[in-house]
Amino acid sequence: MREKRTIWKRIIPAIILLICIIASFAAYRNLNRQMTVSRNARYVEDAANQTAKRIEDLLVGV
Repeated sequence: MREKRTIWKRIIPAIILLICIIASFAAYRNLNRQMTVSRNARYVEDAANQTAKRIEDLLVGV
């Protein structure tokens, strides 16, 4: 009986640690995805602005 208690005393903290690691990884993944989407949106906006400016310069130069 004492062996079962000892085993559970080792297993429960390991399970809690594993849950914390998985939760941390999920939070990191979510934050990383949000940053990537934001960065890509700014890139697309800047590229569109540059293209519009080039087209405007080209038409004004005609």
